[in-house]
Amino acid sequence: MLGSILLFGRSHALAQSNLVPNPSFEAFVVCPNGYGQINNTSDWFGNAEYFNSCDTLNFGVPNNFTGNQFANTGETYAGIHTYNPWFINSRGYIQTELVTKLIANRTYLVEFYVSAVDNCRLGTNNMGAYFSDTVIYNLVVHPPQINNDILLNPLNSRDNWIKVSGSFVANGNENFITIGNFNNDITTDTIHFPTGGFFDAYYYIDDVSVVCLDCNNFIPNIFSPNNDNQNDYIDFSNLNLVEEIVDIYNRWGNKVFQSSVNVTKWDGRDLKGNDCSEGVYYYVFHYSEFINKKIDKKGFIQLVR
Repeated sequence: MLGSILLFGRSHALAQSNLVPNPSFEAFVVCPNGYGQINNTSDWFGNAEYFNSCDTLNFGVPNNFTGNQFANTGETYAGIHTYNPWFINSRGYIQTELVTKLIANRTYLVEFYVSAVDNCRLGTNNMGAYFSDTVIYNLVVHPPQINNDILLNPLNSRDNWIKVSGSFVANGNENFITIGNFNNDITTDTIHFPTGGFFDAYYYIDDVSVVCLDCNNFIPNIFSPNNDNQNDYIDFSNLNLVEEIVDIYNRWGNKVFQSSVNVTKWDGRDLKGNDCSEGVYYYVFHYSEFINKKIDKKGFIQLVR
């Protein structure tokens, strides 16, 4: 009965993974109590503040030295300067290493949420994300792959969180994401608010995500390893999932294959190199949808020679 079901040739889809660790800044090492403490979070660093409800003074949530705002998710967020008229090209930024490198020629959707603060008279419509294979420090010399649309998506709300989003095709091996205002002072599109004690621009940031849109996030349920150069193997290398391992078992429960960093294709042979017989095989796909959310996906593969 199982074989007749599998012969329809469908594939087993897998949930897409957010490649950003600690995307809403909830994981932290030390409660913030001063400026520039984004490093108090797990995974994030840069020139930025960290706000957490564990602090009851200047760096709390929802109340802090910049105003009042609840987190978009949870009880924490980051904060950065995006423009200061008194200091040339002065920029804050947040940065983290992705949980896996980006794959060349794949399209990635990038999203994060921002909110202008109450106590600053200025804002900026410019906000973006830059992907690199190394850590960067000077934002204005790097053209970001993701740029907020200043006409269609003005970042002028102090009350609500506004989503900044876009997609791009990766060059491959990009390993870091940096978020901030990458425009110089001349090209920065500024916003003027009627009230505020500080004459600069500052934004909260929450819920950062990077998801591959066209990665091969499925496992075929039928293949024919007969050396005719058509469907001779199943390739697990392009799934772009976090901490992925595939175990394949025969109908007696004996393991015939396990993927690894160096072994990403199953060609129908068992662990001893012998050809597996035709039939139905059972797989368990271990991966992470988020950095701390482990998932086991189970299914069947039909081997036809």
